[in-house]
Amino acid sequence: MNASATAASSVPRTCASTVHAWADSAYGGELVRWSKSFLGITLHTVPRRKDQDGFAVLAKRWTGAASIPNGQSLVYAGAVHHGHGLQPGGTYVVRRSLNGAVQWQHRTDHPATALDTDGETVYVAYNSGALTALDADDGSVRWHTELEIEGAPTTALSLAITPQGHLLIGTVGGRVLEYLPRP
Repeated sequence: MNASATAASSVPRTCASTVHAWADSAYGGELVRWSKSFLGITLHTVPRRKDQDGFAVLAKRWTGAASIPNGQSLVYAGAVHHGHGLQPGGTYVVRRSLNGAVQWQHRTDHPATALDTDGETVYVAYNSGALTALDADDGSVRWHTELEIEGAPTTALSLAITPQGHLLIGTVGGRVLEYLPRP
């Protein structure tokens, strides 16, 4: 198994609701077939621009995506970059139906680092260290907190919801926190 497949094999344990992923077209071929058959994830490849040489930041980039358990919509986070970098309110979490219609959108000033959903709540971690719970039906804020470990701020890099409804939060410092969400 190559390095891409090895890294991708951890996805089901950390992002159980992930059903679609996007990657540079260099990751096409066998990895696309393997991710579908082994992980159940549809890997979409994105072609590079003809004038692109090496890495380039695209105008829009999704941070992560989670399907609502009824399978009828997708929630994802992204950011819009203009020529002068990220603009205030330029990051978002959006829920779209499978036909692409926006069901709701939540704007923020900080890029999301991770998200997951249990079908009722969408949990979003931001690079500012914030953790926000959004109502999955209408996108309204249920609660918001700043992540800390023993009084020191931290940033989440990954989120996963356990079968018991707890959040597992992987931090930038390498710790895994178990968080019992508020009602």
